[in-house]
Amino acid sequence: MTLRFFKEGSLFTTTASIALSLSVFAGPFPLKAAQEEGAAAGHVVVKAAEAQDKDNAEALYQEGRRYYKEGYPGDDNLRRAFRLYQQAAAAGSVEAHRNLAWCYYCGEGVEQDKNHAIDLFQEAMHRGDAWGFTALGEHYKRLGDGERALPLLQQGIDRGDVEALVEMGRCYYRDDLYGVRQDRGRAIQLFQDALEKGSESALPLLYGHYLSARRRDKAEEVVRQGVNWGNKAALDYVRILSDQST
Repeated sequence: MTLRFFKEGSLFTTTASIALSLSVFAGPFPLKAAQEEGAAAGHVVVKAAEAQDKDNAEALYQEGRRYYKEGYPGDDNLRRAFRLYQQAAAAGSVEAHRNLAWCYYCGEGVEQDKNHAIDLFQEAMHRGDAWGFTALGEHYKRLGDGERALPLLQQGIDRGDVEALVEMGRCYYRDDLYGVRQDRGRAIQLFQDALEKGSESALPLLYGHYLSARRRDKAEEVVRQGVNWGNKAALDYVRILSDQST
């Protein structure tokens, strides 16, 4: 007499299954207790499987990143990275899904397919990933369609994507380049907000702006922040500022 919580042929046997089998020899065994123990054991197995899947997805994603960093346009490393991103995304990696979308968008490791990339952006949006809004907003920004770009970027900001601040700042920084009326003050504030929230991509934008505006003191503040993060570009900026002082 056994009670199983998995399909026939499964490698798993629950605590309840063992307990009920023993009850044939040891006397009555409370069915409710057996069910509760079996459900608890099944929950542990499911959680363990989910953790293993997550670990596998992360390992595939990190391996993909390694190949991507070593790759060049048309290189086998980029194709390997793309395949690993595919596998990691299928296993549930959010980061891999994002990188996979950009591979399609830019044609890295795969034939360029912007329409499929946009589908992946929208998939991310549907599951509530702020990055999806930012990515689609950046797409429209590149097309010079600020009317569509800005609302999407704002949704990215509202959902907590720091890079959406940077992309919106870019829209306002350049005069009519992205179909948005120039507002340098607002752009710099957006870059500054992004920097304070940890965006390294905001660093060179602020550094370049302050240098061109002859605000060396502000440029040095930005560089110090980058040095604290160990940002390689910031270390280069330190040398440039030092050379300008001599």
